[in-house]
Amino acid sequence: MSERNYASYDSPQGESRPRSRRPSESRRNRPRKKRSFGRTVIWAVGTLLLVAIVTGSIMCCFAAVYIRNTI
Repeated sequence: MSERNYASYDSPQGESRPRSRRPSESRRNRPRKKRSFGRTVIWAVGTLLLVAIVTGSIMCCFAAVYIRNTI
């Protein structure tokens, strides 16, 4: 990187600026809501279903290549 890019983070007083914004204080101090049991179960089943679909797709591709090359 050029010297100009390094200098862009320095203020005239020599203090460096933060590179990213911090989340607002209201978000940090807000209490989290607890998920209901039903929503947690649906989320877990959905995740397992998604993993099964992706794994099945990969296995079908391997099977298709194997059948095409072998038979």
